Amino acid sequence: MKIHFLLWLFLLFVNGVPGAKTDVVQSVSVIVGDSVTLHTDVNQIQRDDVLQWRFGEDLIARITSESGKITILVTANEKFKDRLKLDDQTGNLKIRNIKTTDSGLYKIETTGTSGLSSKTFDVSGVTDTVSDGVKVVSVMERDSVVLNTGVTKIQRDDQITWRFIEKDTLVAKINTTAGIFSTYDHILDGRFKDKLQLNHQTGSLTIINVRPNTSGHYEVNITMSGSSYTTHKTFGVIAIDGENMLSVMEGKVVTLRTNLTEIQRDDILLWRFEHGDSVIAKINPKDKIFSIFDGADGIFKDRLELDHQTGSLTITNTRTEDTGFYHLDITSSRRTILKRIILSVFHSGLSSAAATGISVSVVVGVVLLAIIAALVYCYRKAFNYRPANETGY
Repeated sequence: MKIHFLLWLFLLFVNGVPGAKTDVVQSVSVIVGDSVTLHTDVNQIQRDDVLQWRFGEDLIARITSESGKITILVTANEKFKDRLKLDDQTGNLKIRNIKTTDSGLYKIETTGTSGLSSKTFDVSGVTDTVSDGVKVVSVMERDSVVLNTGVTKIQRDDQITWRFIEKDTLVAKINTTAGIFSTYDHILDGRFKDKLQLNHQTGSLTIINVRPNTSGHYEVNITMSGSSYTTHKTFGVIAIDGENMLSVMEGKVVTLRTNLTEIQRDDILLWRFEHGDSVIAKINPKDKIFSIFDGADGIFKDRLELDHQTGSLTITNTRTEDTGFYHLDITSSRRTILKRIILSVFHSGLSSAAATGISVSVVVGVVLLAIIAALVYCYRKAFNYRPANETGY
């Protein structure tokens, strides 16, 4: 009898109370300022279910279902003031704007007809040295911006969604299991038409030709394969009214501006000139790199200057051959801005307006030639055309 009792105690110790599920601890790392949703793994709260969320020993949220009526209680804990949200269908807990002081153990206890189950999340708030909270990105109108997920490579079963918060609208979705890599640019009276692109490797979202009606807050929701939580990053995109066409008299000084107030530590800036598509300047403050280059054929030798605070590029003693497209790529952990500036350098006897007109005409001419070349290529390919002097004719 005694042996049987000891055996029962041993089984109780190993298996726990009948009807209860063994607690599992999952580690969660969140960048400070981002948000996170901790999942209960409940698809739908059932009648008489009781779900309780605890931070350490403190009860911070409770949800019950009695006679089909859902009751939600989020405690008035000053620590989490206005930063907790419960999903009334699943009981999932969303913690907004994570702080380092939010690090610790979060436990969900679910009591229902199937018994008692619990799960624990070990949450740590990782400090982002660049910025906390919403990442605000200022972009000149007609420029493009890439909002980075921070994911190096999407894995099977990962799920990523992008929402335009101002209209609470889904604008992009990735579900690798279902083979979905979709943007929804037909929404909101066509404001996103032909303006959205998804990176199939990282899930990052590119917004092309930014306009005031595409300014606003974008949230990316990332659920990694095998995890029971979702992280949320928010970006505030602001379109700045400005002109990306500059005119200057030959011999004068011109500055191509980044429109940054100050370069951040993890920013990488590349200035390129279309002639030879050569890099003419590079900034990497983390590695203390502030470099300028002569360009193709040494066209800019001894004529470039970099502003170490803003990254703006100054061209001294300008020449007519400096006319053309200048591209600026600004890349950081959160976003990439793709900027293009058209510069026209005119002779002293030519007015600025006339020079701008000539510059625009040249640009239009180049575009038309490219279109004609593309049409010729398509024609040849469609009819398997080859010139008479090629082999076989």
